[in-house]
Amino acid sequence: MTDDTQLLQEYATGSEQAFRELVERYVNLVYSAAIRHLEEAQLTQDVVQTVFTALARKARTLPRDVILGGWLYRHTCFVASQTARTERRRRARERQALEMNALNDQPEPDWERLSPFLDQAMQGLGTGDRDAVVLRYFEGCNLRNVGAALGISEEAARKRVTRALEKLRSFFARRGVTLSATALAALLAENVVTAAPAGMAGAVSAAALTSAVAGTGSTLTLLKLIIMTKIKTGIVGAIILAAVVTPLVLQHQSRAKLREADESARQQAAQLANAQAENDRLASLAAPAGSSRDQSNELAALRARKAKLGSRTNEMPTLRKKSRRLQATQDRPTVEPTAEQQQAVETRMNYGKSAIMACMMQTRTNQGLFPSDFGQVTASLPEQMKSEADPTGDAFELLYHGAFKTITTMSNPQDIIVIRQKQPTQYGNRWAKVYVCADGHCEVHTQADSDFAAWETQHAIPQQAGGQ
Repeated sequence: MTDDTQLLQEYATGSEQAFRELVERYVNLVYSAAIRHLEEAQLTQDVVQTVFTALARKARTLPRDVILGGWLYRHTCFVASQTARTERRRRARERQALEMNALNDQPEPDWERLSPFLDQAMQGLGTGDRDAVVLRYFEGCNLRNVGAALGISEEAARKRVTRALEKLRSFFARRGVTLSATALAALLAENVVTAAPAGMAGAVSAAALTSAVAGTGSTLTLLKLIIMTKIKTGIVGAIILAAVVTPLVLQHQSRAKLREADESARQQAAQLANAQAENDRLASLAAPAGSSRDQSNELAALRARKAKLGSRTNEMPTLRKKSRRLQATQDRPTVEPTAEQQQAVETRMNYGKSAIMACMMQTRTNQGLFPSDFGQVTASLPEQMKSEADPTGDAFELLYHGAFKTITTMSNPQDIIVIRQKQPTQYGNRWAKVYVCADGHCEVHTQADSDFAAWETQHAIPQQAGGQ
């Protein structure tokens, strides 16, 4: 059997297999020590994970003569005891809150008074707060799992849930439903999810699959591509909705702008004619009456107004031309992407997913920092994957070079781009680019023209985060 010290040294030089062997060797020891301190299996698993995470972080600094089994046992006892104390305090706080609520003279409103406003209140929350409430009360996750899902610590998850409950409580209070945050949490936990009728899941699944098989045209093709690349359900809806609605919305906006421009031109022309008539009248009065100061000032003001209206009127041909060009662009019929174009997008998305995983792995040996350039990322990727998705080696770029912890604690990591495809590629009669976001998911964005600057600006890394 390989010596523990040798395995630790191999792991310190980058061998993940060595670390896996250490985990397999000592996982029973750690689990047995943890379960004696805790009652819940989930907490025991959390302690085991914490202990081996600490080993992965401290392996390079352990003494050469350390008895690894003894070190793991001591650290397991410490973490398990700390976890048990935290859990006891949490339960005590919850029990005390329930007792205080029971002693309150004013009865709390029931679910029937609260439920009509719930969905409206939830829509008023920010994305991060809403996700935290859904995970905690709609899905029944504990705070540790809520934090893991949001990429934040358990304490940060607790604060986010508390903040969201306070916002909901204030919303209900403005509508005459007054209750404490504790009572609101209890009502949500007990009533927010209603069981669907028996057999509904099977019926819905069968109907959805039948509809998908019977469907034809662009929607089926797009769904096949998205399912193969495992894009999130939200992205599926967004892409389908954008493909159908965007051309209609832009066409309507273009025509509205054109109508507004024409109406503005007519109004400005009428104002210009009135100003010219008034200017001529004052000029005829000023000739026989001399250079009266008041008339001269009014005449100068009217002339300035005339010049301003004239310059604005001169802009109308440019505005009409731009509007007609936009309308002509949106009136083009949609051309579906070819199978080769779909396959190319799928290949680049898989490449992006592998690249972000490589970035996260390299932070372990780079003091928690992302690589300095994309070349360092692709060095560990398979050659065949690189040759298929990026044969020139210059198709993608890394936009973030700071600490991995920084982007995981952002309020909207799912909207922040960290890796992007440099140049757009043709996708039917549209253009497409592949992006990888800070939460690790990969998506493709398409639009009618090849200028993606405006969309990328909306999803850029915040200045303070990008500079770290």
